[in-house]
Amino acid sequence: MSEPAIDAALFEGMFVRALRPDDALRAQLKEIGFDLDRMQPRYPVSVWRGALDAARRRLFADRAEERGFRALGNLFIDGYFETIIGKVLAIPLKLMSIDRVIQNIPKSWKAARPDLHVDPPQREGPQRWRVHFVDAYPLPGFLAGVVEGASRRTSLRSELHVDIERLDERGFDLVIRW
Repeated sequence: MSEPAIDAALFEGMFVRALRPDDALRAQLKEIGFDLDRMQPRYPVSVWRGALDAARRRLFADRAEERGFRALGNLFIDGYFETIIGKVLAIPLKLMSIDRVIQNIPKSWKAARPDLHVDPPQREGPQRWRVHFVDAYPLPGFLAGVVEGASRRTSLRSELHVDIERLDERGFDLVIRW
């Protein structure tokens, strides 16, 4: 069975639009399997994970691993919404409530990473949701940062908090509250 692959638009958002890597990081990325000068249409998920880890170590070495990945997730959103796909998705996002955005997380992530399973989000109370992810290549801090970054592009006018809970080898939960 071959390793799952993801679309190059994720790499474009992170490494072309958001980060613009220096020569040292570019060389590391190339060793991992991502050549910025010769982008492929799809990449194995392990290359995505390795590239994110290299970027985290290069840019956020002074932070705990989870905090560094969370910062990358926030940066990713800014870069992703500069891609063609991101620009198209940004239009309806501005009009959606945060509740609706959270309800759409499984569909959004299925398009980006088909190997990632996301259970339907569960409302736990007013302004509080739980989303369970099953991921063979887990980066919960990165996904928490993505949710935080995406919330800034919705109609939400208060600060959103994302906590990571129930992290184990099968997956993790993101608890989203505001």
